[in-house]
Amino acid sequence: MATPDVVGGASFYGELFGWQFDSGVTAPDGGTYVVGSVEGGQVAGLVQPEGKAAAGSWRTYVRVADLDAATTAVVENGGAVHTPAVDVPGLARSALFTDPAGAVFGVRELAGHRGAERVNAPNTWNFNTLRTPDTAVATRFYGSVFGWLATVADFGFATGTMWCLPGYGDFLDTRNPGWKQGHIDGGSPPGFTDAVGWLEEVEGGADWSVEFTVADAARTAERATELGGEVLSGPFDVGGTGSAVLADPSGARFTVNDYGSAAG
Repeated sequence: MATPDVVGGASFYGELFGWQFDSGVTAPDGGTYVVGSVEGGQVAGLVQPEGKAAAGSWRTYVRVADLDAATTAVVENGGAVHTPAVDVPGLARSALFTDPAGAVFGVRELAGHRGAERVNAPNTWNFNTLRTPDTAVATRFYGSVFGWLATVADFGFATGTMWCLPGYGDFLDTRNPGWKQGHIDGGSPPGFTDAVGWLEEVEGGADWSVEFTVADAARTAERATELGGEVLSGPFDVGGTGSAVLADPSGARFTVNDYGSAAG
């Protein structure tokens, strides 16, 4: 997350999600970069760019093997460079881009660091969603750049479009044996194990949203307001999943989801 107040941001997310932050490092532009952890596993990074007082914003980053090759693919397929590549020694080399509809996203070539270490557990990241006015253009762009497939998932009570990376479930299963079988046993729709995000068609501008798992979405929304944040939408319940769209005190939007409890 980019924020105009990294100390305030660390305090907010520390109280809301129980994240513990390191002492930070100096970013290449002179700003400050801190990493939050839960139970010893890294979950997210906050950066305060030097000399910039813009509102806060969560950013979606995609890991790649070669940032230069990814940059070429983005430009050749109708995207653009938003912020040129920078290197954080020992962490990653990264850049920001815009897709053809204007949604900003990041790409990282990791160095000595593999990204989030704890995911899909309470108070950690679980999904990113691209909201865009033209899903056909998005499907072509992200398919060409990252090899993603837009796949419709039918959950019975509703349908949604997943971004799937073929073979991703096999990769996760090597780290978490039984991952794929657990999805099968739980009745997940075909392709869900390979899902890396979601795609939603909306009117207006395009953007990427960041979503976190929590134990209780309604209580998290309540706590966010107590800490100076704002509830933008919800809490609401969809098929037993409670969700709420929130903003932190700097204006950064994010979504929280619980699974198996109703939102009040």
